[in-house]
Order: sequence, then C-alpha cells, then structure tokens
Amino acid sequence: MLSARFGSECGPRQRMLAATAAICLAACTSMAARSAADYERGSTAEAQFRKDAAACEKQAEASAKEFGYGPYDPTHGAYNRMFDMCMRTSGYSFKPQP
Repeated sequence: MLSARFGSECGPRQRMLAATAAICLAACTSMAARSAADYERGSTAEAQFRKDAAACEKQAEASAKEFGYGPYDPTHGAYNRMFDMCMRTSGYSFKPQP
C-alpha cells in the first residue's frame, strides 16, 4: 500500500515537465569535444601550440576514460573539462563564440 502511494505522486504533467526540462538541458550543452581550434594561440609559436594541445588531448583522454561515460557521454564532459583546464593552465584562452 505504501509503494502505491509514492508512485502516484508524479502525474503525467510532472513527467512531461521533467522530460521537457531534460531535453532543454541536453540541447544547451556542447556536443563536440574541444580541440586546439577552440583556443587562441596568441604569440606562441605554432609548433609549441600544437605540442601543448597534443599533451592536453592525451591528458583529457585519460581523464575521460577514468571519469567519463565513454560512448554514452555525448557531451564529452570529462574530456572537455580536462582539455580546457590544461589549455588554460598552459596560458591559452578560449576563443569567443560568435
């Protein structure tokens, strides 16, 4: 009797609202993995910039394997956080979005 009471608390309207909110949240997140093209290299030489970006990619891939959801992570959350932190620590800034 107790379990039936808890199941009846969410009606169709609340379920629809929750589904709509989840879809909107998913639409607002970036679906692409970050890359060197997303960052300003400033006065750094191209070769050094590519070397730093490759090191950040390697570090981000390791982070994604440990903390990400693998193929079930369409937002590349763990990868993007680590790549961004690594690039910013290396002195590069994220390009402004158009």
